[in-house]
Amino acid sequence: MSDTPRPTFRGKLQSSLKHFLVERARWPVDRASLAALVDMGLTNAQIAAYFAVAPDDVYMLREEYNLLHPPRD
Repeated sequence: MSDTPRPTFRGKLQSSLKHFLVERARWPVDRASLAALVDMGLTNAQIAAYFAVAPDDVYMLREEYNLLHPPRD
């Protein structure tokens, strides 16, 4: 048995998201991708940080895609 701590689910999720977003996704994302991030509970600020855009940019895209409910941030 190893003494190395196992990564948490949240840590794995964040690592996977960073890899996906850095390697594959570009801003602006499609509606389905943004909806998935919102459904996972990420805030506008968190989504903005992954894409290196302003939280207002995320808000405006959510508004365009009608994804403001429930509101975040």
